[in-house]
Amino acid sequence: MSCLKLLAAIVVFASALYGDTIYEYTGVPFTTVSGALTTSDYITATLDFAGPLPDNAAYPNDQFKSQLLSFEITDGVETSTTAGFAYINTDASGNILTWNIEGTLPGGGYLITDGQPYDGDLASNGANQASEYDIHGTWTEVGVAASPEPSSAALLLAGSALIVFRRRRSPR
Repeated sequence: MSCLKLLAAIVVFASALYGDTIYEYTGVPFTTVSGALTTSDYITATLDFAGPLPDNAAYPNDQFKSQLLSFEITDGVETSTTAGFAYINTDASGNILTWNIEGTLPGGGYLITDGQPYDGDLASNGANQASEYDIHGTWTEVGVAASPEPSSAALLLAGSALIVFRRRRSPR
């Protein structure tokens, strides 16, 4: 039984090595509001990718969405987990440089953050309307885990299986 525990621990450890890269956006407070939104509310977004965005990348026309594991954008009142259009460009270090990201809301509303060409955030859903222009928020890379080569993981699992097999065959 202890071999199975060891194997389970190795599998959990190995799966933890395959990490995501999470980028978080924090906007600035809205300057124009109506409905349930206030000037204390602002857009926040979380993008979870299988790995870091590459250096000097240009992702027009939603191309990066295929690498997106999860998505969330909120204005403090409503939250979207459905990415509408999305464009991202990175600098020489892989940091998000320019962007235009929309989250669609049930009922046809949307939440948008735009780091160029408009520089601002917008929330629109029925009576809840808010905007802030001319100043955009900031992106932070908050979660990066090591990502070993697939062959390394396969070797780790094969070695673990061999240990369990040999242990079961050895006389007690």
